[in-house]
Amino acid sequence: DRDVTGVQTCALPISAVLSDARTGAELHTLQGHPDFVTAVAFSPDGRQVLTGSRTGGPILWDATTGKKLRTFSASVREASSIAFSPDAKSLAIGYADGTAVTWDTTSGTPAATIDSLQRKIDSLAFTPDSRRLLTGSVDGAILWEVGPGKAAGAKVQSFEGSVRSEALTPDGKTVLTWPFVWSDTPGGERGVLWDVATGRRRRPFKGDYFGNIKVAFSPDSTEVVIGDWSGWLHVNSVETGAESLRIQINNDPTITPTSQARCQTLAVAFSPDGKRLLAGLNLGEAAVLCDTATQKPVRILKGHTGWVNSVAFSPDGRQILTGSTDQTVALWDAETGKKLGDFKSTHPSAIEAVRFSPNGRFITAVDRRGEVHLWDVATSDELCRIMAFGGNDWLAVTPEGVFDGPPSAANTYVRFRASDLKQGTLVPPARMKPSHYHRSLLADLLKGDRPEM
Repeated sequence: DRDVTGVQTCALPISAVLSDARTGAELHTLQGHPDFVTAVAFSPDGRQVLTGSRTGGPILWDATTGKKLRTFSASVREASSIAFSPDAKSLAIGYADGTAVTWDTTSGTPAATIDSLQRKIDSLAFTPDSRRLLTGSVDGAILWEVGPGKAAGAKVQSFEGSVRSEALTPDGKTVLTWPFVWSDTPGGERGVLWDVATGRRRRPFKGDYFGNIKVAFSPDSTEVVIGDWSGWLHVNSVETGAESLRIQINNDPTITPTSQARCQTLAVAFSPDGKRLLAGLNLGEAAVLCDTATQKPVRILKGHTGWVNSVAFSPDGRQILTGSTDQTVALWDAETGKKLGDFKSTHPSAIEAVRFSPNGRFITAVDRRGEVHLWDVATSDELCRIMAFGGNDWLAVTPEGVFDGPPSAANTYVRFRASDLKQGTLVPPARMKPSHYHRSLLADLLKGDRPEM
């Protein structure tokens, strides 16, 4: 009876205890999770109990007998990178398990799947024709066919070597890959430039760079900005490799390195006109906007309370995005440095990557929990979250609870909402799908059509 029983997590952290609420007597010990039990919930009729764990899938139990009824598939796959195609018809999501999925933004459904990698995908970039996708991981940089047709998901070209950062020139002809550089000893081979058409090395990049390098190409594909852990931004010629300018970004008192903390560049970007550089930093919870003509910082964007992990310019260059470990995305005026707004999720987590859509109307972000968020720039409203589960299971869901996904999505949605501490209830799929399911949800949201329940 729901009125006289209760669930509590017990001293044995991988189990839950079902107890009599009046007497406190233990009725059942629910054991079966591989890790800490972090969430519990009764079904509305009190006959079932759902328990969630840090790892593994949720488990459904019979509240009367304590018998395990069902173990759901493992929880959300961790997204690690995102990219919009230049034609705005595709959205690519890379995952920590080595898979990547491209979404058709017209139909709102997955279009191509890459599942032959073993390591976390750290970066993604489309070719100018939007038909191919470059992935970067410790397995190397690989170019994949993702355009329509039978070859979608097929490997086109591999660029050898472990990769922690990579970039594709806007003209689609050259790839720059960079490993994690432990040594801060000047000189030696660091990054490598590759010819996309042949897969051959064009030449190495040499210099006194160290740490987790971040790179980005200029809009005309002639220069590359390199950010490291030295407190400087370096701009080099793609053709010769020679350094054309260097800008110190840690000379402001609020971001000056100490003996305990280096100034780490966590993200870099060129403005669309190629005249400005943007860097996200660990120190000062700041981003720095620099002018390439004066070779000096012109704005320090402060307003976050955590590291700035990702930065981006809007397509017209008039606005800036920053994503932070403080679980927010901030929008800034690129001319004045004024903060225009904050974008927060109904299910917040540290932000790892941010992007504008090609038309500048939408913002996408990947959080540390592995979910992808979509916001409307004009209203600051969160439109939906995209989650991937085991196999080909996926889910797009709005803050109001409207969802889209494959035939199994109703069951996925039920267990996801039930394991959410803010929801705390089970909803039968048969009752929920007619009222909450919306086919082509993502496509409609990107067209400006927001469905209602």
